[in-house]
Amino acid sequence: MQRRCSTIGLLVTALAALVLTGPVQAKEAVPFKAHGIGVITFTGDPGAFSIVGVGQATHFGRYTASGRGVLNPFGFSTGEYTLTAANGDQLFAVGAGSFVVEDPTQWVAEYTITGGTGRFEDATGSFLQFGEIFPDPTDRAHVPFTSVLDGEISSPGANKR
Repeated sequence: MQRRCSTIGLLVTALAALVLTGPVQAKEAVPFKAHGIGVITFTGDPGAFSIVGVGQATHFGRYTASGRGVLNPFGFSTGEYTLTAANGDQLFAVGAGSFVVEDPTQWVAEYTITGGTGRFEDATGSFLQFGEIFPDPTDRAHVPFTSVLDGEISSPGANKR
C-alpha cells in the first residue's frame, strides 16, 4: 500500500510539473528602437549591394549590422539584415523598401524578424527602417548612410536564460 501511494505521489508531482511549466512562451512584444551608421557597397552584379554598420539599440546596446540585397532600377529593394550584439547574439530579418520619391536620398523599408541566436532565438516581430544616404560623386560604389529602426520584438530565447 505504501509503495502504491508513493508511485501515485510521484506521478502527481510529475504531472504538476508538466502542467505548471508548459512550453516556453514568447515574452510579450516590446518596443524595439535603434539608430546607426554604415556603408552600402554595390558589389558589381546589377543592383546587388551589401551593407555594414554599427549602432545602438534597445535589447542590444552596441551592435554591428550586416546585410545584402538587390536594388531594382525603380528604387525598390529586397534583402536580409543581421544585427549582432556585443556578446555575439544575433537577430535576423528580411524586408523590402524603396527610396522616397520626394527625396531620393531617403528610404523606408519594412522588415520581418525571422529569428536569431542566443537570447534572440525564435524571436519574432517587425520594424521599419528610415534611412538616408550621403552619395559621393567620386565614389559611387560606397555610399555612407544613417538609419533609424522602430518596431516591436518578442524573444522566446530570452526566457531560456
